[in-house]
Amino acid sequence: MNPQVNVYADVPWHDFISSLPIVPLTAISLGFVLLFFVAMGGLAVAFVKAVRGGGSTRKVRQMEAQEAKAFHELQRGFTRMMERLESLETIYMGRSQSELVDRERE
Repeated sequence: MNPQVNVYADVPWHDFISSLPIVPLTAISLGFVLLFFVAMGGLAVAFVKAVRGGGSTRKVRQMEAQEAKAFHELQRGFTRMMERLESLETIYMGRSQSELVDRERE
């Protein structure tokens, strides 16, 4: 086979391909590649947001504020419970020893 012979000369699309300018084809190809990478980046960001819980920072701040309020209410409740327990201990310790022994026998 002669290296100078163009094997694709008889192919019907040869004229079509040779008549197309290379710059628009390259620009279109690079545009599609860029679009592909932007779409993949968007999917990656969406995936990371879904895994990490997503949401805006406003929602996160609101949720943290609600949690802080709930913990504060729990702390107040536990403090009141400790005060009640201390008062019950005081009442219990104020009774005479004989009353306590009698109640334990029953």
